[in-house]
Amino acid sequence: MALEAQYLSGDTQTIDYEPSGDVAAGEVVVLANACYVASRAIAAGALGSLYTTGVFKADYATSGGTITDGEKVYFNTSLNKITDATSGTTLIGRSVGGAASDSGTVTFRLLSPGA
Repeated sequence: MALEAQYLSGDTQTIDYEPSGDVAAGEVVVLANACYVASRAIAAGALGSLYTTGVFKADYATSGGTITDGEKVYFNTSLNKITDATSGTTLIGRSVGGAASDSGTVTFRLLSPGA
């Protein structure tokens, strides 16, 4: 799987995670309606870690508009991209600096579960 989210900066916290299938570094993992990012590649059945916080950069699948600074952004599991569309997606964080509709990428702050 291609890198879905690239860590850029910020304080990070992680949780332990033991996947049933291989997980690539930077892959977005959705668990119980919350998004996490794999800090490193994790083999199936091996113990690894998922970021719960931090600032990341990822591909942006626009729904036609621009994303403003601080706007909520969502992860589309069908496209494996960040979007501003709320239907059929999972909240992943808030944009940092916004993104133009033709930018191709967006920087976002990963929201820890319960935030």
